[in-house]
Order: sequence, then C-alpha cells, then structure tokens
Amino acid sequence: MSKASSSHLTITGAKSYPRKIDAIKTVRRAADWGLKEAKETIDAVLGGEQRTIPLSGKTSGEKTAQRLAELGFESELDGNPFYPSEEWVYRPTWAEEQRGSFEVQTLRDLTTSGFLCIEGTLASGELATGDRIGLPLSGSVVVVLPIARVKAKGDGMIIYSTANAEDFVFWNAMSPVGEVVPILSPAIS
Repeated sequence: MSKASSSHLTITGAKSYPRKIDAIKTVRRAADWGLKEAKETIDAVLGGEQRTIPLSGKTSGEKTAQRLAELGFESELDGNPFYPSEEWVYRPTWAEEQRGSFEVQTLRDLTTSGFLCIEGTLASGELATGDRIGLPLSGSVVVVLPIARVKAKGDGMIIYSTANAEDFVFWNAMSPVGEVVPILSPAIS
C-alpha cells in the first residue's frame, strides 16, 4: 500500500532576508490562493508565526518545500523538515537592486582605454560612480558593467563603464540604442 501524499505544508520560519515576493508566488501556486491569503501567510511567518497551507494537488508538497528552502524559508512536510542550506545567502534580484534607468542614445568603443562609453539621458532615479549599468537579456538575467565615471553632457550624461573589447561587441550586438536600461546599486561584496 503506498503512502498518500500530504495535503498540507507547514512553513515554520525564515532566514534573514528571505525572498519574500518569490515565496508569496510559491505559496499562491501551491495552495491555489489569491495574493491576499498568500501575502498574509508569508508576512505571518516573517513575524515569527508558523503557518500551514493546504496543497492544491497541482504542485508536489516536496517540490514546494524545496522551493521555499531555496528562497530562505523553513518548512515541514509529513514530519520531514526542509531548511535553507547553511551557505544560504540573500541574493537580491536585479529588480530589487535597481536605482534608476538610463535611455541609451549611443555606444562608443573606448575599450583600448578600458571603457565602454554610453551616452544618453537619465530616465528615472539616480546614478553615480560605483553603480552598475545593466543590459536585460530576459526577465531574470542582466549583464552588468560597473560605472567608473559619470560626466554631464548638455541635457544628457556620458557613462564610462569598465569594459573590454568583448563587452563592447556583446553590448553592440544586443543593440540597446534607444532602449531604457536599468541602473543598479553597487555590487554587494
């Protein structure tokens, strides 16, 4: 006789700085809940409470528990605990790191001097030396280059980003001219 799959998962705690938004999405999908119920559940867990969610059957309880562990949450399924790894470190998404956005007007290859020159205008937020400029490739992947220097030019700005010839070829091939790209906070060491 095979053991029936569990119909409930208990979320028992969280590490520092867990991936809250992704956890809400995971709980919504697993419990087949709306945003309000999932958000209240994750907020309660972050407030120190344990919460049990029903599993809708669309998602495996074990896969849900493993996904929550990847996001920094502790849970229990059928008496088996699931914990984030000891090496778990909060890694913000590029959207969480975004400080502003920049409309690219031209790219110039200064890689013989070690720079990619990006001219354009600040579309939103702010930017400073030490930030990073990103080139989104998909919703979750961004190729970033550090901003070494920022210079005003009329109504616009020139960003000098540390780069090599390969970086320039890649950025030029991706053709960000006319696009608005993210400005990200400095990299966390």
